[in-house]
Amino acid sequence: MMGFAALNPSYSDGAHSKGNAPMSDLKDKVALIVGAGSGLSASIARSFAGAGMKIALAARSVGDLGPLAEKIGAATFTADASDREAVKKLFADLADRLGDPYAVVYNAS
Repeated sequence: MMGFAALNPSYSDGAHSKGNAPMSDLKDKVALIVGAGSGLSASIARSFAGAGMKIALAARSVGDLGPLAEKIGAATFTADASDREAVKKLFADLADRLGDPYAVVYNAS
């Protein structure tokens, strides 16, 4: 399954191409990254954290996320992305802890 990153800017001020927010505009916004234990998703998590985003990492096993979460100060969540109810709970728990996500990266296998 291919991963994807979806950003949904809530503004267009004419200074940027429509739909593209510069990284400096991401401070304190929430990013949910599913399947972020390593590789591309971990790199995206580090980049988003470096831009000042609040990071939520989700995987089937939180143990896979520990080192990265500690390094970037991310919240961790356990969820099986193939289970619809687990995904609903993930989004509800995320909203309670950090707020609604501005960006979602799905790279679970």
